[in-house]
This record gives sequence, structure tokens and C-alpha cells, in this order.
Amino acid sequence: GRLAELNARLAQQPFRCPVLLCPFTPNPYKSGGDEVVLRFAKFLTGPLKAEAEQRTGVTFPASRAMISGVSLGGYLAIEVFLRQPESFCALGTAQGAFGPQQAARYARGVEQACARVGRRRVEILTSSFDPYRKNNELFARYLRQRKQAARLRVSPGPHDQRWLNESGVIEMLLCAEDAFAEQRAEAR
Repeated sequence: GRLAELNARLAQQPFRCPVLLCPFTPNPYKSGGDEVVLRFAKFLTGPLKAEAEQRTGVTFPASRAMISGVSLGGYLAIEVFLRQPESFCALGTAQGAFGPQQAARYARGVEQACARVGRRRVEILTSSFDPYRKNNELFARYLRQRKQAARLRVSPGPHDQRWLNESGVIEMLLCAEDAFAEQRAEAR
């Protein structure tokens, strides 16, 4: 059913030309922990962003930048967002690999970040057989309890590359498109 919805939406309005940056994702669980996350956040919003802007000839203010990631990348996207929320208009996590205690902590962190920098949209994707599904659903519930803008989508499938290739990437691109459309509407 969701495939028909996606095709109808894309037929109505195709993707605009996004710029996707997909850097190597470090594993902060192996060594370095918080220091690895801090260095990664600085790299994303510093040299990587500058290089992308130079190569494309386009500037990416926060209103045109969303951070998202899949699995461990979803965990890192949240961690980076909490450290530098002013750099992004939205946060996305697809099958985010984090625990239930982190879900509560992340919701509090998003609330505090938004109190500092203004409302930000949060997109949470998971799948029916994702081992992290319940934690992602908890994150969405905690965000809603805190009156934070959050959308949860659960699509069929496992926690694997096939799900990511078949629907995860398309869903997250649509989330980004929605976030950017919201920013354009607010700017008017």
C-alpha cells in the first residue's frame, strides 16, 4: 500500500534536486565515544559543508540542511543534532540504533535544543521487524509528550540493506522534502 502512495506523491511532485552528503560514519562505541561524536559533528558542519558548498556553488543555511542517518547513522544524526541544532532545520533517523534510556534522553535533548534555536522537525522511520522499532516508537512518543514536532512512520520490512534500498531512502528523502517545504512556507 505504501508503494502506491509513494508513487502517487512522486508523480504529483518529483524530488527537487537534493544534495546528499554521505560521509563515512565512525563507530563511537568502538573507541573514543563522545570525542568521536564531537569531532564528527565539527567535520559535518565545518569542512564537509564548506566543501559541498564550494563544489555545488550553493550555500546551505540551516533552513536547507537536514541531518539524518540509518541505524548507527541514525544514532549519530541525533547526537550531532543535539550538539549543533542551529545547523539544521530537521532531524531524521531511520531504524536508529539506540536504547530505550537514550530515547527519553534524546527527547529531552531535542526539547532543550529547540528552546534555544526554535522549532525543528523530527522524522522517525522504522520498520515492522526492526529490532530498534520499540525504541524509535518510544522516542516519537516522548517527543510528542514534550510537544515537539515529530512524525513516526513504520513501514514493512526488516532492519537490513534491502529495506533501506527499497523504501528507507525514498521515505527519508520525502521527509527532507517536507521539512524544506515547511521552511519555505514559514519564510513567506
